[in-house]
Amino acid sequence: AATGYVTETKAVELSAYIPGTYTVTFGGVEYTVTEGDTIGNAEDEEGNKLSDVMTEESAARDGYTFDGFYEEGTDVTVDADTTATGDIAIESKWSLVDYLIRFDTKGVGEATDIPYTIESETITLPTLSEEGYIFLGWFEDEEFTKPVSEVIAGSFGNKTFYAKWEDASSVLGFDYEEDGNTVKVYVTIDEIPYDVDNLSSITLKY
Repeated sequence: AATGYVTETKAVELSAYIPGTYTVTFGGVEYTVTEGDTIGNAEDEEGNKLSDVMTEESAARDGYTFDGFYEEGTDVTVDADTTATGDIAIESKWSLVDYLIRFDTKGVGEATDIPYTIESETITLPTLSEEGYIFLGWFEDEEFTKPVSEVIAGSFGNKTFYAKWEDASSVLGFDYEEDGNTVKVYVTIDEIPYDVDNLSSITLKY
């Protein structure tokens, strides 16, 4: 007798796993990245990649040290090679650079260095006084061609300023009024064509 076999056929549903997508927000712009990909490959609506804008070069700022990219509101660092595992917002962090204003008094008097940052208010440079000398101000260069009286807010970088002095014995000082303010003017004696010992008055023209 023949032996029969019964074959049972079952339908099997096969489904392919489709990775999801996540949103990466950086600099106010939203980028889309595939799950499991690196966030540097995330693209905005115009097809621009996040890796092209999330760079140390683009994050550089005068007066600050770049500390890195972080998950927003956390101390968790990220970079273009970080794997996308969910929506993420990224922020840049910086720290202030400390600078010094140094004073070269040319061996006359003293002036204390002043620390500052790019966020400091405008700093007025000190006026020096030393017996036997007339202080003629601060200059950016040792040739005394670029006078300076303050470091304005928003400045950055270490700075050195040079004091200019005149021997008091060779200078005459004059006061004159300008717009209600008294201004001191110094003239070296060898510039005055008069007998200084018998000088009672002199008219200066400006």
